Amino acid sequence: FTLAFTAGVALELFAYVGGWFGPAIEPLSDGVTTLMSKRLRGRKLFIAIDWPILASRAEVWAVANILAPILLIISMILPGNQVLPLGGILLTVLTPALLIVTKGKVIRMTIIGTIMIPLFLWAATLIGNFLTSASIAMNNFPAGLSEGQLFSSVDSDPLEKMLAVLLGKAVSTMDLTLI
Repeated sequence: FTLAFTAGVALELFAYVGGWFGPAIEPLSDGVTTLMSKRLRGRKLFIAIDWPILASRAEVWAVANILAPILLIISMILPGNQVLPLGGILLTVLTPALLIVTKGKVIRMTIIGTIMIPLFLWAATLIGNFLTSASIAMNNFPAGLSEGQLFSSVDSDPLEKMLAVLLGKAVSTMDLTLI
């Protein structure tokens, strides 16, 4: 019950908090754009601070809230997955990219996002041992996790994570056929 309640609260709060990013960053972006436009003699300048610059778009949060329960369901039934992604439940790396690629078409964003979710989960599972051992070695292991539990991240670049693990195994075993 506690886990389900926490997941529900996270889903509800992220929708509200996420809407604050765009309006909070917009004055800074507008000010820099105005200042630089004067110096660039009429040429147009676009300021991209980070993905939150796209956070004012309703499509990002609509799809993030659609994909969040899909992510939880897929994480429970996906073969080979060992991650329950509450920390990265909104896929804030994936949804802005989907917005750009699909030009804001919500149905396309949702379909492509659903197809991409397993890659993020498998990548998080693959790097779990490395992140856990690195956290322990740095004396930075999250409190409350018991022995045998892994610490991981459903974050950006799933293909790069998979390639890094594959290359690391190839080098450590000297089995170049893995490459």
